[in-house]
Amino acid sequence: MIDTISRPNATLDEFLAARARHASVGQLYTDAIAGILAAALIWYWRGALWTLLLPFSIAVAAFGLWGVIDRLLAERPVATRLRIVLRTVRVLVAVVGFGAGAFLLMVLLARSLGTIIS
Repeated sequence: MIDTISRPNATLDEFLAARARHASVGQLYTDAIAGILAAALIWYWRGALWTLLLPFSIAVAAFGLWGVIDRLLAERPVATRLRIVLRTVRVLVAVVGFGAGAFLLMVLLARSLGTIIS
């Protein structure tokens, strides 16, 4: 486990990185698998709240995947080419996770404002 202490005025990405680094590997795998399965089921089901639940499940999956990749890079010796690939995937997963979070916030804002007729 990587020992990091988040500052009181830490940014969101620093806070999430500290949380992922303090989580157990089992919890990170559970987050990744549960998020992916939930996203697939929500995409198939597309119920009334699917626009809220889908980005949330994608963000949870991205958190788990980012943590697993980060732990793999930190704790095990990895070949140089594989290290570059894993770092690239880790960045892509972070972008997807933050994009899902931003989309979730926009959906919440749209639902809270409701229909506006000018």
